[in-house]
Amino acid sequence: MLFPAVIIPDEIGFQDAAAVLLDGVKAYTALHYQAHLTAGDTVVIVDAASSAGSVMLQLAHKWGAKVSSFRKSLDDGRVRIGDMGTCRKLHQT
Repeated sequence: MLFPAVIIPDEIGFQDAAAVLLDGVKAYTALHYQAHLTAGDTVVIVDAASSAGSVMLQLAHKWGAKVSSFRKSLDDGRVRIGDMGTCRKLHQT
């Protein structure tokens, strides 16, 4: 017998839904249970352009933390993380 914790829309497959949830659970666990992040704290998110990193960035910002983020450079040296709540972007090559 299945007891789903989240209702998956018909147009999204189980594997896609599981992948999205996994990154969200990773991000929440790291910030809430391991880092005990609260409003006013400062957090550095490494590889904020990854799926788990972008969820961490958004959660930390929503919870009122000051967010700095690392990202790997791409060919053009830009990743779209500026609108996600980071207050300081650090470049990693």
